[in-house]
Amino acid sequence: MGNKRIWISWALALSMLTPLAACGESGKTGEGGESIGVNAIDNQYVATVNSLTATDALGRSFNEALVSDSNNKVGLFYWIWHGEHTSAGIFNISELLENEPDILWETGVACKEKSPINATHYWAEPLYGYYSSDDPWVIKKHLELFTMSGIDYLALDLTNLLTYDDTLEMLAAEIQRLQEQGWTPPTILPIFGMNVHSRKNIYPFYEKFYKNPKYDSVWFKENGKPVLCVDFADTASPAYTDIFEDIKGHANLTDDQVNEFKEHFIFRNTLWPYQHNEKYDEVEPDDMSWIDWYYPQHISGKGFINVSVAQHPAYAFSASEHPEFRDIYYNRNRGRGWDYTTEENSYRNVLSGLNLENQWKTALDNLDKVDEVMVTGWNEWTAAKLTTYHSAYQGYVQFADQFNMEFSRDLEMMADEDGYGDNFYLQNMRNTRAFKQTKEVAFVGGKASPALDNAAEWEKGRTYLDISGEVVERNHRNTDGSEMYVNTTNRNDVVSTQMVNDGKYLYIRITTLDDIVIEQGAQNNLNILLSVVGSNAPAWEGYQFVLNRTALQSGLSKTSLEKVKVAGRYEFEDVATVDSYLEGKTLCVKIPLKKLGITNSKNFTIDFKVADGISDPSNIMKYYVDGESAPVGRLNYRYNAGK
Repeated sequence: MGNKRIWISWALALSMLTPLAACGESGKTGEGGESIGVNAIDNQYVATVNSLTATDALGRSFNEALVSDSNNKVGLFYWIWHGEHTSAGIFNISELLENEPDILWETGVACKEKSPINATHYWAEPLYGYYSSDDPWVIKKHLELFTMSGIDYLALDLTNLLTYDDTLEMLAAEIQRLQEQGWTPPTILPIFGMNVHSRKNIYPFYEKFYKNPKYDSVWFKENGKPVLCVDFADTASPAYTDIFEDIKGHANLTDDQVNEFKEHFIFRNTLWPYQHNEKYDEVEPDDMSWIDWYYPQHISGKGFINVSVAQHPAYAFSASEHPEFRDIYYNRNRGRGWDYTTEENSYRNVLSGLNLENQWKTALDNLDKVDEVMVTGWNEWTAAKLTTYHSAYQGYVQFADQFNMEFSRDLEMMADEDGYGDNFYLQNMRNTRAFKQTKEVAFVGGKASPALDNAAEWEKGRTYLDISGEVVERNHRNTDGSEMYVNTTNRNDVVSTQMVNDGKYLYIRITTLDDIVIEQGAQNNLNILLSVVGSNAPAWEGYQFVLNRTALQSGLSKTSLEKVKVAGRYEFEDVATVDSYLEGKTLCVKIPLKKLGITNSKNFTIDFKVADGISDPSNIMKYYVDGESAPVGRLNYRYNAGK
């Protein structure tokens, strides 16, 4: 993949008129370069995803990129089990480690109430709380995050007793809702395991979901067939039984029914990490590993590779922290901060995800061989407190798959303000875009001087879309049913934003799903946060300016433009009042470029977002949780004025 920087006329790209010439390499304009066809952007939905930018809390950035043309695929291991295995209560390992470590490591009667044996424990609290997987508010949030970051499929963990049918139905319905809007959300790839329960579940799952045509669009497919990952196990083992014979026996099927089942799918083999005998074992073309304990990771004959946040070759992540084993086992597992150069865990590299970065590096260094990456994982969060999981720790407390912030493998954001925040979500998005990037681009917006109250004059404005229908009230039980999670910050649902300039003014037009509601006296009504790229002006989370912190008035009126007063603080001072227009579902503003410190009106770049109803606008993590943020969280749209 090249690193050419291409400047594309936005209006022409959407109209699919003629190819446009490239302008430069490595971000420099005016040096010439290869041409690109305008069909690189086939609609405004993928064009919006191409336009996204972000800078994380550690200063790592990604820019707009042409990712829509890529054939490379990225999957995400995803769990829909929350609320099904936590009836005993909510137990938090990190809190126990800090406050009552003896109770955590206890195996007798003393731990029964606060940390019982065999009970599922969270390693920490997710940003969205201890949510149940069937919380529709959370499903909408997750799919928005995945759609914007270019995830192609969700690999569902169905390797245990249950298939979580009710939650899967909700997930499928939301995927279809986004598809109907025009978005490309991730589809579903189920992974079944080796145990008898998992094998028994496969055919009933097929009958309920795959044979029902209403679900056809939600499956991840190859060559028109849905992909199903099942455990063919070790065929050399004396205990091996053919999976299709198992399915036939469990469901009492005829040969014709088995053949129909076989013909319906592209099958992959669920490959377990201990099935790699050597570091450089060749992986069969149809093998699909959900985690790889070797580095560099194995690449299958079909170009599949697993990328994971952390790995547990000592079988139990907890062994690296257990008082009895820590001195021996701390570096037997590879935590989030694992350094592949020193081959040691480094806690100072936990927040930056050094391990994940190097796992992704394997894929990016082998683009000629790799065309599919599955990332482990998004939202596992839990592990059972066991004493018999592995013989090396027999009788001692063992948490296999998750333990604490260092020894866990979730990308999803944490609630703890001292945790990693959204670092891993944005890190994975940055690498996903690098893996899919066919070209580095800069889309150039058109020029116009639209009247604020005349929608017909905005045709040359660059349009950025946002998922609609995701701004809803939350009112759902938590994972053990002990608490109701309620969030009523939903108010205005942004469906599109347009931006255009005429060399003197910048024009912004916001359109919402329903008539705009303004809360008088509030400062969080449809705030527009602006960053002039390259400016040295004081900034908060990268933004130098904010509009509309004063209550908006109907019709043609004025609104506030403020700038950051002190770098790093959510504190502002007045710059000017600027023209505005508010009517029905539309809000427009007109800003003098000079008020934004823009002196070269022919060539400037702005990153921006629209936010509404954020309960604490000074906390960037609230932009993932409250009201509306278009685009979500720390993401921004990019606007280039061009030359």
